[in-house]
Amino acid sequence: MAVYSLHLPLSGLLMVLLIVAFSGSPVGADPDIVRAFGIPVNSSNDIHFTGFRDLPPAPADKVDINFAFDTQFPGVTGQGLAVAYLRFGPNSINPFHSHPRASEIFYIIEGELHAGLVDEKFNLYTATLKKNDLFVFPRGLMHFQINLSKTKGATVLAAFGSENAGRVSFPPAIFNTNPSIETEIIARSLGLDQSTVERLKKSVAMQCIKL
Repeated sequence: MAVYSLHLPLSGLLMVLLIVAFSGSPVGADPDIVRAFGIPVNSSNDIHFTGFRDLPPAPADKVDINFAFDTQFPGVTGQGLAVAYLRFGPNSINPFHSHPRASEIFYIIEGELHAGLVDEKFNLYTATLKKNDLFVFPRGLMHFQINLSKTKGATVLAAFGSENAGRVSFPPAIFNTNPSIETEIIARSLGLDQSTVERLKKSVAMQCIKL
């Protein structure tokens, strides 16, 4: 099932970020604060993040994700928002994952990506995202993005409605848990034989990303 993405100039992106910042929700994941800042602020340096500057080129076949969540940028603490800067190398994929604490909005700065998500009724929604497009990934839904180009990269700014959206990656959430889920449980849940599950446990690369 395909959906339309929204084509938006940079000025529109600023409006989107303002909406994320000022739209309250009774089911928001972050608690309200009773003062302007969630941390002690002594100067503008405490609310100024420079971690996206002078990044090295993203390697081919890989996605370089740089977070400005509360753990990297304490200035967002208590503000109910955060961002990430993603650079997709040629032929790279950000595999199946979900964010348990926030919805995400994707803004394509440069390049082209194919993105998709699966809702609770197992409907698949996909779109080809081009420069200045937006795409929404609702909180908790499994989704992915892939750069199908073999020669060109893509750059994305992702905004989240939480200071730390969290990330649950698949299939590591099944095959790389600590402690390990019993092989029989996985086999019976997925309709696989136990030897296949053991083989998958050994072959699935660790894709868990620290936030």
